[in-house]
Amino acid sequence: MDNNIIYSKKEVLNLLKRQIINSVLPEGAELNTKLLIDKYNLNFNDSLEILLRLEIEGFIFPGDEDQYVVPPMPNKDSISVIKSLRREIEKISLKNIIFRLTDSEIDEFENVLKDMLLAVNGKNNEAFYRLDVKFHSIIVKNYDPYHLYPLWNILITKMFFNYSRLTNLRESCYEHENIFKAIKDKNLELAEQLLNENII
Repeated sequence: MDNNIIYSKKEVLNLLKRQIINSVLPEGAELNTKLLIDKYNLNFNDSLEILLRLEIEGFIFPGDEDQYVVPPMPNKDSISVIKSLRREIEKISLKNIIFRLTDSEIDEFENVLKDMLLAVNGKNNEAFYRLDVKFHSIIVKNYDPYHLYPLWNILITKMFFNYSRLTNLRESCYEHENIFKAIKDKNLELAEQLLNENII
């Protein structure tokens, strides 16, 4: 990084997330406010806010003194539990919102699906992943943005390390279209089944 450039909190936060996901910052790598201040020309408060956000989202955990550490990748058993928890949260959320969705929420789903198709056609894996997360977040956020959504968000972070949809974006896009159709038709049983099958 160029020490003469001023980086925003958002830029540094997203950069660090990508570096952790891509193992540029490997398991055991340490982060602290001084490193962020020196490397990205941030002030103390912004550096601390970034570290706390990464901790909340499950990208790092507190180490010794003022250090934060990149955790190891989830193992197979952990991923299985994480998937089960995620399915349960989305199932509960779906059951509570499907019969009271507003037109604006329907529009939000449709806009995500349009952007998903663009990402598929453009072979933009990173954009598709973000849209996949956004699609499912609409379900959880519209039910419980204060308690279940923050927990769900941590599970999503952990599942990224086992994200397997990038090999067939078009099929995943088709699955999301079918989930949305079942939600729009208020077919709870089918929507739950399709949602469960999509989370792999």
